[in-house]
Amino acid sequence: AIVFCTSFKDMRFIQGDYLKYPLHTVVLKKADVVNMEKFSNAINEAVELIRESDESRPDQLHEKYYKDLTALEIELLTLIAGGHSNKQVAAEKGISLKSCENAIARLAKKLEIPATEQSNQRVLLTRKYLELSGKSNSK
Repeated sequence: AIVFCTSFKDMRFIQGDYLKYPLHTVVLKKADVVNMEKFSNAINEAVELIRESDESRPDQLHEKYYKDLTALEIELLTLIAGGHSNKQVAAEKGISLKSCENAIARLAKKLEIPATEQSNQRVLLTRKYLELSGKSNSK
């Protein structure tokens, strides 16, 4: 079992290094540790992951605090947060504009960011990137 205590909500957002979490990993954001109970709970959760593990299951991050994003989705979110247009993202990834638009729509749905007239989805995606990368004070 591993408990990472970091300023990043999701360490896979470390610039240019899309790492894969080891099995039985719990990530705890430093700003969320207001007392030792939070840290103790994270350790207990990591131990429980070992108890519940089944070696036939694929290696995956326990998602109590974060969404399960692939390296490609993280890269897509990073490009959006960097101000790239859909056309620029499509060119960067070597995909069609329509495929890019569909990928962004799937990413927004996965992150529960709706496309509504009252909100700007790209701004909300950028906020989510800043939150997950530890570059904002949002929790």
